[in-house]
Amino acid sequence: MGFAIPEKMLAWRLYGEGMENFGDNDRPCEGPVPEIRDDELLVRIDAIGLCFSDVKLIRAGEAHPRVISKNLRKDPIIPGHEAVMTVVKVGSKLTGKFHVGQRYIIQADIYVNGKGFAYGYAIDGGMAQYSVLDQRVLNGDEGCYLLPISDSMPSAVAALLEPWTCVRAASHISHRTAPADDGSLLLVTEPGSRKLYRAGELFRNRKRVVAVNFSAAARRALEEELGTAVTAQNELPSGEAFDDIVCVDLQDRTLGEQAIALAGDHAVVTFFGNCGSGSWAVDVGALHYKNRFYQGVPAGTLDA
Repeated sequence: MGFAIPEKMLAWRLYGEGMENFGDNDRPCEGPVPEIRDDELLVRIDAIGLCFSDVKLIRAGEAHPRVISKNLRKDPIIPGHEAVMTVVKVGSKLTGKFHVGQRYIIQADIYVNGKGFAYGYAIDGGMAQYSVLDQRVLNGDEGCYLLPISDSMPSAVAALLEPWTCVRAASHISHRTAPADDGSLLLVTEPGSRKLYRAGELFRNRKRVVAVNFSAAARRALEEELGTAVTAQNELPSGEAFDDIVCVDLQDRTLGEQAIALAGDHAVVTFFGNCGSGSWAVDVGALHYKNRFYQGVPAGTLDA
């Protein structure tokens, strides 16, 4: 089986935030069909689903957390992650692993050495007639991110598989109900606080505990209860991500926003006691992209 591959193709490129930077004068861009290396695939895009994430990407531009380009004007991206594709050209090193005519959808959440290279955000996506799939897609942290589909499945139906699995997953995703095993804990309270707090049983034997703005007496009480050394300091740590963060009677909005920005992937952020009545700027996208969870408790122990 062979496919006639044209010299040129159409693609929707994103050059920055806003619809005015999507495409060339509100039209798709015309350019050459890309050549592939010997360890890459060229695929034809047969159908593409439109997701609200695409809208967020266009609105945010470089500020979107999945975009790795620092300057979309010079290094634009082709959006589109709900793609249905057919292999039309196989690199010489992939002969026997892939063949022309195979049909796939793609698991767009691609990771290589722990770094995200999402298809349609960091890797050119499916809003084009043709797309190159490199080793990030074919040999990432989870292996190959292509999912085969049968020849009998219509492309329009296949394009709905990704959003449908998102709907299914929403009813099955569970969040932690206890601190991360052998995890790290950040406790942050108001500068000058002299209050003592009960930590609770769940926070015992943490790998690392950092308490910011806790008095010497509060630190000693925590160490006795937790059975773990507590690092007390008056400033937030830098360059470190925590599994669990507890904002303790913290009303300083700026300090609070800086503290919760230290949450790692799958982190749980707890607002304990009186954390003020104003609005805090929270990375809402991290609920989805980093699977963070936010909760609040008025009183009790810090692990409530």
